[in-house]
Amino acid sequence: AAIKFHLSTYFRTAFKFIPLSDIYVIIQLKSVLLTFVLFLYINGSIVIGDKKAHIATIHVPQLLYFLLFYGVFGLPYVLARFVSTVKLILKNKLNVLLLCIIFAVIVHFNTIVHPYLLADNRHYTFYLWNRWFRKYDFAIYATIPAYVFLLFSLYDNLKDQNCISFLLPYCVCIFFALALQQLVEIRYFLVPYVILRLRFVRPTFNVVLMEFLWYVAINVVTFYI
Repeated sequence: AAIKFHLSTYFRTAFKFIPLSDIYVIIQLKSVLLTFVLFLYINGSIVIGDKKAHIATIHVPQLLYFLLFYGVFGLPYVLARFVSTVKLILKNKLNVLLLCIIFAVIVHFNTIVHPYLLADNRHYTFYLWNRWFRKYDFAIYATIPAYVFLLFSLYDNLKDQNCISFLLPYCVCIFFALALQQLVEIRYFLVPYVILRLRFVRPTFNVVLMEFLWYVAINVVTFYI
């Protein structure tokens, strides 16, 4: 009912209350979209470079890897709501079970390993894959509880907002941005995460400070390595 209300309201009032200045902004954004479509037509693909190495393929586990990305880069927010997330999980045991089954089916039938993932040791994903997912046969299933917990944690950080009109198009966009990629690469997750991060409930000073120090630590370790 909420989805139906938001969609019907949007289409009825899409341009009714939009000032002229905003219409100019919309036109500018649409021009970028049309230019991108023109690029696709001329190039024949979204890929610049080796098109054979970047063929669009359904790869749903990318969305689960995005949850791991959130768990690392959003660690301060995961910890800040850890207790409430656990309580939320305990209140939704049936949903947790269903998610575990769904995720197990996804990783069993749709896990794709791109050749670059196994060959390029300049990326964190290379080490994560070779020292965990590839090394142990049970690893893709053993990580499922982490996916479930992080999904509830992400929901816990967004639930206080009436943001279904944001989440619907966001979910569609993130599916097309991630779930059609064969290669697992950290940079693919950055923009989707930053957009979500801006929607989190206003954090306390301590959480923001922890976030800053955490990012500094990640950069220091990366430069050291």
